[in-house]
Amino acid sequence: MADISARTEIGVTTGPIRGSKKIHVGPLKVAMREIYLEPSSGEAPVRVYDTSGPYTDPNAAIDISAGLPELRRDWIRSRGDVEEVAQREVKPEDNGQLGPDRSGGVPAFPNVRKTVLRAKPGMNVSQMHYARRGIITPEMEYVAERENLGRARLAEYVRDGQSFGAAIPDYITPEFVRDEVARGRAIIPSNINHRKADITPRQRAMLDFAMKVCTDSDKVEDADFAALHAHGFDDEDIWDITAITAFFGLSNRMASARPRSTRFCKP
Repeated sequence: MADISARTEIGVTTGPIRGSKKIHVGPLKVAMREIYLEPSSGEAPVRVYDTSGPYTDPNAAIDISAGLPELRRDWIRSRGDVEEVAQREVKPEDNGQLGPDRSGGVPAFPNVRKTVLRAKPGMNVSQMHYARRGIITPEMEYVAERENLGRARLAEYVRDGQSFGAAIPDYITPEFVRDEVARGRAIIPSNINHRKADITPRQRAMLDFAMKVCTDSDKVEDADFAALHAHGFDDEDIWDITAITAFFGLSNRMASARPRSTRFCKP
């Protein structure tokens, strides 16, 4: 049967968050948020992480049909190790349109890219690969800027606890981030495709299973569990992988969901 349009509208909450303002720090424009305190306190705003994206930026023009700006576009292409290839066609199930009539789900994104990036033959585009070659990437510089949030006050405190082998400096430099990534003690999730990432077979098996839970959960079968068992995952591990993946997907969908007025809203 022919595909039909979804019955839902897509909306997203935008605008500044009351009692605070979004700021961008440094040349890489690392997003942070300043929270205003009670005026009578006489204290400066408290600066915290901000992961709300452009949606809370009063200076950003939001059009969800246009997609998000490619903030890392120049960083990725300047390294010269990727190429553009044709994207596969979008399937109805990509948008949650399942069942015999292909109904439900969300409307198809109107501006799907026709090409995507992948590593050139023989190239590795993971942050760990760059780190182990001694390369400090803009992504590592971004992490360093963000992780220095609040560190100026560390000098005020006496740290007399057990470090358990950790050696975290008072000031985080891009070189420190690079070294931690190279050692495998820090991860920057900035890879184009997890199947091309510099990860272990065990980690790849976990991610492949998570992807199947996301895209084809109705097709998960005993063979998928057996593959995870072969990589050392027990049933409790598999339950955790499934639950975390499902909850992540649920939270993303709920973030943009709006109730139907005929059911939940007063006339």
